[in-house]
Amino acid sequence: MLYLVGLGINAEITCKAKHSIKDSKIFIESYTMPWNYQEVKKKLEEELGKEIVLLERERVESNFLLNLAEKEDVSLLIGGDVFSATTHFSLYHEAIKKGIKVKIFHNSSIFSAIAKTGLSLYKFGYTTTISFWYENYKPTSPIKIVKKNKENGMHSLVLLDLSKGYMQAKTAIDLMRKMEEKENIKVVEELIVISRLGMEGEKITYGKTEDLLNTDLGEPPFSLVVPGNLSEVEKEFLSLFKVKT
Repeated sequence: MLYLVGLGINAEITCKAKHSIKDSKIFIESYTMPWNYQEVKKKLEEELGKEIVLLERERVESNFLLNLAEKEDVSLLIGGDVFSATTHFSLYHEAIKKGIKVKIFHNSSIFSAIAKTGLSLYKFGYTTTISFWYENYKPTSPIKIVKKNKENGMHSLVLLDLSKGYMQAKTAIDLMRKMEEKENIKVVEELIVISRLGMEGEKITYGKTEDLLNTDLGEPPFSLVVPGNLSEVEKEFLSLFKVKT
C-alpha cells in the first residue's frame, strides 16, 4: 500500500491521515514547499512518534517508493496538496499501473489559499514560476504566460524560484520588468504580493508595480498574482490591501 499524504500550507497532518499511516514506513519529500524541512521533519516525528526519512526529488521520481510499496505499507508526506506538483501525480499514476493500492489524503495548497486575495478561483489561468536569471539563462516564458492569461481576462498566479534560497518579491518584480523589455510588451501594471501565505506574519499588498517597489512587502516566502479582469466584488476586496500613495 502507498499512502500519499498532503501536509497543507502549514505542514500539518490531518487526524485521519495520522491514524491511517501509523504502522507504515514514513518518508517526506523535501522540495515542494518553501519550508525548513529538517524542522518540519522533527516536528512531525514528535507528533507521529516515528522516524521519518527525508527524500530528495531524485529518489521520489525514481522507482524507490514503488518498489517498497509492492512489499510493505509506505507513506510519502507531501507539502501542500498531494497533487499540487506533477511529480506526485506521476508517482500515483505509476503506482496504479503497477497494481499498487494507493490511499490519498488531501490538504490545503496555494491553489486554494490564494483566494484570500479576494479573487475568484474560477478566474485563474495558467500558473507560472519566475526563475533566477543567470548569464546564459534568462527565461521570459513567465511574462508570455501572464500576457496570454490577461488576453483571456484571467488572473495569473506567479510562484517564485527557491533554487538559491527565497526570491524576494522586489527581485521578482524587477525580473518581470526585464522580461517585458526583452519581449517588448507591457502587461504588468498592477500586482498583488502575498507574503508568508497561511503563516505567522502573513501580508497581502496590492498596487502599481512602481508603488510596490517603494513599499514594505513583508517577509518571504512570497508569491504574486497579476490580476486579469476584475469584478466589482474583487475590486472592493482588493481595495483592503491597496498601497497608500
